[in-house]
Amino acid sequence: MKHDSRIDIAKGILITLVIVGHVTEYHLIQRNLYTDKFLSGLPLPDLIWIALRLFLDLVVPAFIFLSGYVLTLGYRAYDSFPVASFYKQRLKRLYIPYIVWFVIYTFINGESSVRNIAFSLLFFDGNFHFWFIWVLFISYILFPFLLSAMKKYPVLLFALITISTLIAFSILSIQITRSYTINYIIHKKLLILPLNIGYFSIGIATALYSSQNIFKLTKSRYLVLLLISGISLGARFANFLNHNFILNRYLEMSVGILYILSGTLMLLGFIPVLQKRFERVCAFFSQMGLSSYGIYLSHMAIIYALRAMFTKLIVKSSTPFAMITMTGCIIILYFIVRYFKYSKIRSAFGI
Repeated sequence: MKHDSRIDIAKGILITLVIVGHVTEYHLIQRNLYTDKFLSGLPLPDLIWIALRLFLDLVVPAFIFLSGYVLTLGYRAYDSFPVASFYKQRLKRLYIPYIVWFVIYTFINGESSVRNIAFSLLFFDGNFHFWFIWVLFISYILFPFLLSAMKKYPVLLFALITISTLIAFSILSIQITRSYTINYIIHKKLLILPLNIGYFSIGIATALYSSQNIFKLTKSRYLVLLLISGISLGARFANFLNHNFILNRYLEMSVGILYILSGTLMLLGFIPVLQKRFERVCAFFSQMGLSSYGIYLSHMAIIYALRAMFTKLIVKSSTPFAMITMTGCIIILYFIVRYFKYSKIRSAFGI
């Protein structure tokens, strides 16, 4: 498969937005700001932070979609899927950097329980943002089977994913047993899989069946996507603002999926425009995208360090604190992935 720099740019934009999203979420927690307070006379900066957090819901699903899309481009032509080499390659790229950063976060968080450490190593846990690594790991395990099923039985596959997603949403808030560990595994490790594997499978289907490159959107299609994205985001916002709104949890899920998919396609369609007009910006995002996995693993450690550094200087619930933390993290990571040259260390840290 010919390397497509547009994929790197897309991943770079998304990983930068991940950093923005996590800083934003922390800022909202510090300010005790939630979406249902949007109409309670908050100042404009607070309203912007709330709206930004809601907008950024599409970022990780977009990553999952792109993962399925890119993998399929590389393996769709194989008559016989190289299962053993695929697993060996993916496990090495995924697990070794995870172990390195797991040790770092274990040290940061002061975790000393052998039981919890063993649990984390098995379920890709250890810090809150590692849930995505778990989803990615399971998606990679299932990829050879999903690719085969998507080629032969696409309707059946999406029917199974839809049914399993509906079941997952139905029992998401139910305490299954009195055991915290079992409930945690079910809710945080199993029930999050169907919908996210759905995004992964849509990426597979797009690479297999799309007759037009997803980066090429006509003005009319872009306007349609903009309309769909705007309406779905507005409906989600209305539901957050008023919990008695017409959307029930299943309709809310459907609207959320619609927003994520239309927003992702809009983002991808915007990249050719970005390439024509902002070459240096594209070079920045491309560099970030090439190391997006390592950045995802590492960015929270850098945010923690910056927070510890600036807490004594700036009020941690202030907008300047959030902006400095966000900007500092992005700049530090860019210089690391741009100028750090030791390939073995880069590989171990995922960058």
